[in-house]
Amino acid sequence: MKRYANKVSPWSGLMIGMALGALAMYAMDPRQGKRRLHEARDKLYSTSLKTRKLIDAKSRHFSNRARGLQAKASHLLQ
Repeated sequence: MKRYANKVSPWSGLMIGMALGALAMYAMDPRQGKRRLHEARDKLYSTSLKTRKLIDAKSRHFSNRARGLQAKASHLLQ
């Protein structure tokens, strides 16, 4: 048996192709495909909005902490 340097199975391409085919069939279904695509779009939008809000909150938090540490340091140096 031939050894692969990156340890990828020769079956992985086949499995990925099958998974992509199943996903295409799921999304392109004439009865419910459009609804599924719209649902996926809405979930992606919601997740991106939540992520953006979380990043904004964390950046404000760290900014405030940095300002607090700066104030403490300047107070100690005076």
